[in-house]
Amino acid sequence: MLQIRIEREADTALLICMGRLIAGEECRLLWRTVVFEDASQIILDFKALGGMDAAGLGTLAALHNKLVERNRSLIFANVEPRISWLLALTRLDTVLNLRENINRETRGHSCPGNSMSMSVLPLTSFPSARQREF
Repeated sequence: MLQIRIEREADTALLICMGRLIAGEECRLLWRTVVFEDASQIILDFKALGGMDAAGLGTLAALHNKLVERNRSLIFANVEPRISWLLALTRLDTVLNLRENINRETRGHSCPGNSMSMSVLPLTSFPSARQREF
């Protein structure tokens, strides 16, 4: 089951995703939530996202394309290592806007009731599928 908590400030929406992003209602819920959000910048916080299947990966790619088409920004933050590995394996890490973390205690990009900063996650910190031993 996927749960999404939304925090808004100005033209930014922080969507905190908890649970799993898998085929079915979970992917539809994320799609509807992101597409119907009217903020020009949407941050998906995946710190509490426990897993994802192929449908989840496809949903992320489709959301990225939809928001680019609408001149809106989509940022993926706090991506857990297992999901980072899936993004690297599918090479989505080269397309999606990935951020290492959101730190609510530091100055930077603002979010509801808190200030937070984000740092760009270097691609080298993701294990590539070729480097991983099976």
